[in-house]
Amino acid sequence: FVLAALPLLTASSAAGQADIVRQVGSVTTDAGSVVIKNVAGGITYSRKLTFLPDGQLLVTERSGSLRILDPNTGSLTNPPAGPPTVFAQGQGGLLDVALPPRL
Repeated sequence: FVLAALPLLTASSAAGQADIVRQVGSVTTDAGSVVIKNVAGGITYSRKLTFLPDGQLLVTERSGSLRILDPNTGSLTNPPAGPPTVFAQGQGGLLDVALPPRL
């Protein structure tokens, strides 16, 4: 469940990628069970994420970094062309990411 994953992206450490993807808990709600997994390390102040058609995620960081996350392996890469320079002070920073509807 994506909402459960986002805080763990922010709170995760920079440990080795092989140790990153693991279940850390689960929650049962009226709508069903949610499995909580730590899926990446080395992300600082994640803001938003969106799924790519191949199942990977684009993750924004407040500092202006845009990362591609493979949730199955925990690997992080930088896209070929990143965002422009970002003013990341106070409430500022890279806030959101969206894909065109027909990507």
